[in-house]
Amino acid sequence: MSQQLAFNIYPDDINGPVSGEVDLAAAVLAAHDGDALSAIRNLMADADFLRDQLYRASKVMSQGMVRGWRPRYERPA
Repeated sequence: MSQQLAFNIYPDDINGPVSGEVDLAAAVLAAHDGDALSAIRNLMADADFLRDQLYRASKVMSQGMVRGWRPRYERPA
């Protein structure tokens, strides 16, 4: 990835919603210099890393600490 997404992305630089919010899809593409395949590959790698971190955290946390709650690894459809 050519730059971090959180830096140097301003609402005026991205064609997006009028409310001043940053269009995250456009920001991801801008961070990858417009290379959609690179952006998708990077997002998939990030999602895989976060799933792994969630799995590890779920294995070490106590059932009493979370009162029986268990994390979901995929968002509901």
